[in-house]
Amino acid sequence: MLAEPGGADCDGSFLMKIADVEFHLVEIPRGATSPPVRSLVVRLSTDQGHEGWGEGALDWRPGELAARRSALLPALVGHSVFNVAELAASDALATSELRAAIEMAHWDLLGRVLQQPLCHLWGGVYRQRIPLVVRLPALPAVALPEFARELADCGYPAQILASGGDVAADLALATSLRETLGSRSELRFDAQGRYRFDDARRLAEGLAEQQFAMLLDPLAPRDAEHRARFARQSEVPVGISAEVRSPQDVLHLAREEGVRAVIFAPERLGGLSAVRNAAAVADAAGLAAALGGRPTLGLGVAARLQLAAALPRLAIGNECAVPDLRDDILAAPLVAADGMLTVPGEPGLGVTVDRAQLERWQVT
Repeated sequence: MLAEPGGADCDGSFLMKIADVEFHLVEIPRGATSPPVRSLVVRLSTDQGHEGWGEGALDWRPGELAARRSALLPALVGHSVFNVAELAASDALATSELRAAIEMAHWDLLGRVLQQPLCHLWGGVYRQRIPLVVRLPALPAVALPEFARELADCGYPAQILASGGDVAADLALATSLRETLGSRSELRFDAQGRYRFDDARRLAEGLAEQQFAMLLDPLAPRDAEHRARFARQSEVPVGISAEVRSPQDVLHLAREEGVRAVIFAPERLGGLSAVRNAAAVADAAGLAAALGGRPTLGLGVAARLQLAAALPRLAIGNECAVPDLRDDILAAPLVAADGMLTVPGEPGLGVTVDRAQLERWQVT
């Protein structure tokens, strides 16, 4: 149910249309160990004063924002607030990243109009607190174990180690992490599609000895045809992220029989609706699922939290937290506790953009 019967008719809100769009290019520094986070922030508004916010991984230049806005306005203005799917399918939203940013803002707008958080519009709340997984930064090998220990002490027991591209070095670092953290932390390894079959098999054997919980994207694209065989042989459960760009990709992975988990990045799939559809396929296929993706300025994290609250399949730890982000654009920052984030309960994404912060970090 999207609105109380009769209530929206009386004030004309069922006729509510999108009236304008704003684009803001924003960049916020992180700690010394990581590059800054840059996003395109989108604001959709109606002529009745309602607004919705989204963000996306679009590396546009400041000087082209006005022209981009002019080109997209005809596709956006006059569009019904209540028809998210139709707008998301528009040919004007040429890339998955742009579609994801606009659709996020549209969903936020709809939730605010209906005065409901998005998880309520998507079927209800399965969980109020979302388990997190934190990606470790690219620190020198001698410094990373202590950094991981500090994260665990701060309440982040689940962590992702990314590949450096050399099997021996990767396994040495994995061993060092396990020795430092002991059994208290869940560790996942993201191979980032760097390895051929034989090297990936050596990697999986070593990770199994260190009790890693998951091996993500182990094979280089040219070896993807052997993925099912590799996944069946691996002692570490294999998850796929980079190649999941549609619900059809999830179905294909399920038919391969071997892959155990899929990781959904909303910007890669093209929006929140696509993630919901892909999660339904994973649920039917019995695949474990979680959310991942690039660091965000706060809006993207809020969107992932709403998804994780509403979709029961997203239960194995979601990559939502950016613990070394120095700031964000939210009026009330999302604060993790005991390795979890609480789902914000306000309408839409559940968060409010701080205009002063937006202007402070805007790239000009």
